[in-house]
Amino acid sequence: MVFTTKVDTGKVFVAGDWRGNSRDSRLYTDSPGNGGVPLTDIRGIVVAVNNTVLAPTTAFTDAGLAGAPYQEASFDKLVLAGGVVFVGGLVWLVLSLIRRKNATV
Repeated sequence: MVFTTKVDTGKVFVAGDWRGNSRDSRLYTDSPGNGGVPLTDIRGIVVAVNNTVLAPTTAFTDAGLAGAPYQEASFDKLVLAGGVVFVGGLVWLVLSLIRRKNATV
């Protein structure tokens, strides 16, 4: 899909993660606003996909949007913490089952 569009000031053009199957700005290039999404409607940014941290981009700040390029520095720590919680829960479950088995004998 090749096209050219220009969005109004205060809006951004967004493309979906799955370009072939996304309901994104490209579907609305012929509509009023040319597919632009108001900056006030942007709630977050993608920092990782499938446990892979994405390289930070300067595209938005280069376009004049406020803020510094964002880089998720704690993603690996969050994954590790989740693993610790999972293993801790598994150990607790196994110990509980062993105690229950020994108590009923």
